[in-house]
Amino acid sequence: MSPPQQQQSPIPKSTHQNPIQSSSPPNHAPPPLVVVGSANADIYVEIDRLPKEGETISAKNGQTLAGGKGANQAVCGGKLAYPTYFLGQGGGVFLNHLNSVAGAPTGHAVVMLQSDGQNSIIIVGGANMSCWPENLRREDLEVVQSAGIVLLQREIPDSVNIQVAK
Repeated sequence: MSPPQQQQSPIPKSTHQNPIQSSSPPNHAPPPLVVVGSANADIYVEIDRLPKEGETISAKNGQTLAGGKGANQAVCGGKLAYPTYFLGQGGGVFLNHLNSVAGAPTGHAVVMLQSDGQNSIIIVGGANMSCWPENLRREDLEVVQSAGIVLLQREIPDSVNIQVAK
């Protein structure tokens, strides 16, 4: 008897690397997530229904929380342990790439949350919409250029989004 012959696999061996495996060194950080957007103080009120025109109603509960679409997105990136930068504006507060705008309040929103889970939101742009420089600072644009991902929202001026998108 002759020894059994080894069958050739119909699938050729690939010379390509597995696309799921990273080709970068194990401790190499990915390019950062850069969020350019709004930071608000969100005022949440729990109500049974929206007030009618001219009507005042009482809320069951209320609280003020940090918010704004941009700030919320940046927080999510940070919670995922992803290198994240936030570029925005606020009134009376200075953080790395959060520009302090004198004479403008930090943006805020009133979030009316109904018992069925639906919400209605009123935003006050405040510093999110005012006093942005005509041209963003070089150091802010360098952060954007280093990004692997950039997120933009419509709660800041279109001119800022356009500069960042270029």
